[in-house]
Amino acid sequence: MKAGSKLLLVLVDGLPYWKVSSELTPFLASIPVQGPLEPGIGFSINIYPELFAGKQPDDLGYFNKWRLKQPEEYALPPWLARLAARMADLSRVSQLGSRALHKLWERISGEENLANVPFRLLHYYARNPAKEILKTDDYPTVFNMWDMKLLLSYEFPGRLGEKDGEAVSAALHAMQSDASLFVLLGDLDTTAHVYGLDERFDVQIRRLDVWVEELAEAFQRSHGSEAHIVVLSDHGMARTDPRKAVLLNLERRFGPICYDRYVPFVDALMLRVWVRDQKLLAGMADYLGGVGGGRILSEEERRYFGVLNPDFGDIIFLLEEGYAFYPSFFGARFPKAMHGYHPKLDSQQAYYGYIGTDSVQLPTRSLQVFSVFQTLRSRGRE
Repeated sequence: MKAGSKLLLVLVDGLPYWKVSSELTPFLASIPVQGPLEPGIGFSINIYPELFAGKQPDDLGYFNKWRLKQPEEYALPPWLARLAARMADLSRVSQLGSRALHKLWERISGEENLANVPFRLLHYYARNPAKEILKTDDYPTVFNMWDMKLLLSYEFPGRLGEKDGEAVSAALHAMQSDASLFVLLGDLDTTAHVYGLDERFDVQIRRLDVWVEELAEAFQRSHGSEAHIVVLSDHGMARTDPRKAVLLNLERRFGPICYDRYVPFVDALMLRVWVRDQKLLAGMADYLGGVGGGRILSEEERRYFGVLNPDFGDIIFLLEEGYAFYPSFFGARFPKAMHGYHPKLDSQQAYYGYIGTDSVQLPTRSLQVFSVFQTLRSRGRE
């Protein structure tokens, strides 16, 4: 293989492997080297590093978008700020009203996305580096190894369903530059959350299959036998059921949230609890063990998924497929579809496909994908 080998990496956010078929996705289904891919646990902020750097949360030191502040970072806000936060949280009687107030505060304060985290709890948390994997040179990634040009659909203008098309057009134009390309297509994931897995979801999948074929053929024309093309998704998707909404009120059972006692964070389908008062730990574990529709991850599971670090939570409670916390610290409506359930579920399996002249081992976990990129790169330098 010549040193001029180039890589086209296409990530279709939220494409479930169970949706890949000769009828719905004739191109993706026809790729000879393709199969299901077990995602990492959690969300894209950690699945991307597994795919593109072979690093689990324990390797990175962060898990999911938010973390509990370390003792040296934490400070109790002045009483007036605490009072204002509690008054602002009166809007939580309407999740839409609460989200609107968060949006307003983001605009006034210049804050990043506050999701729908209760204002009275915001001072407990800090954000994790959501885009680190795309930018870092601190460790090898597929992006810095291949010196890739990044085309991220969420950075393009347009409404939902249009951004992907803009990214594809830009990628086709960028092929004239002889660069390796990373194309992230993100509209499908948002379509699922907003509209569910109905006909609109399938229509978007059909469009994506055509676009990916167009990208692959154009890249092969540009680079011939030196072209490597990897098409993958980061996770699958499952329908949710509003009858399976889970409402937790830990304060009613364990008293007020306090940094020196316990602090929870409620993702759409994952609850993490940092418990500093160890007298509460057993009772909280017993309580959550009795909550229908979910369970606490075992130590063995935490080791397998690379989330043993206690900074990620003394308790990680994951809901079963179809369930969702409502209200949670994200979103204003009950989601129509979700990912982030247990990674071994069929519904959560992602897609992986390779097109090229090299013989590569088909990965079965997101953690194994980076080794494929390393192998291709090392062969390309022979």
